[in-house]
Amino acid sequence: MSAPILPKGIVRVADGRHAFLPRPDGHLAAQMDRRFPRRDKSEYVWIIDNSGVAPPEHEHVLDHRPPARTNTVRIFGKGPSLDRWRQRHGSSGSPDDLVAIACNQAIHAVPWAPYVAVLDRPVLSHPERLTVPPTCRLIARADRVGCILPRLELDPLVFEAGDRLKATNESTGSLAIRVAAGWGATHVELIGFDGFDAQDMTDYATCLGLDRRQPAHGSWKAVNDAMERAVLDTDVTPVFWHREDARGQE
Repeated sequence: MSAPILPKGIVRVADGRHAFLPRPDGHLAAQMDRRFPRRDKSEYVWIIDNSGVAPPEHEHVLDHRPPARTNTVRIFGKGPSLDRWRQRHGSSGSPDDLVAIACNQAIHAVPWAPYVAVLDRPVLSHPERLTVPPTCRLIARADRVGCILPRLELDPLVFEAGDRLKATNESTGSLAIRVAAGWGATHVELIGFDGFDAQDMTDYATCLGLDRRQPAHGSWKAVNDAMERAVLDTDVTPVFWHREDARGQE
């Protein structure tokens, strides 16, 4: 087995199986977290050689069967309409029995959602910033759960890039659409996906812990393209809540 490639810097190797940082370095730690699981969430020590250690068996997301009906699945993004939706319906629970998937930090606004899809690199680098109820099921790539699970004790549903989910170069929203379709959905209700229409949009600040503007024609193009591909590939019908809400206000 060839030696793993480590980031340049002060990374040290011990006993051939572990790498560590002799002093805290946030940038290097983030790089290591993207590549290797930590030995313990409180240590700057990573497992770099898993040879001879059987990987844990996690349920594939398409083998999972949600307990509620899935003809329509509700997916939550982080656009400003998420705040309006929550003001209408509250944050204590779903207004109906639809299955819900929260994308990344959107789970902070809808903590009752039974599923959270995690694909964003900032979340993978710093999963400790994500607050997720222990009853929530994590949806993530199989090779990424190692850097999430040591910090968030969640039961994962996994997939591999290019497997039967056909998820490659995805945004989290497009991944959630593919998962919903795999569960039998014919419609997806998209809440917090204002980037499809807005020329200049502020992310939901409460979720992100940020206050910055992100132009839709720049930051959101790749996301929108990925979601459009997912809709075409799966033949589900998307319903954008912020558009329906705007029509209701006319």
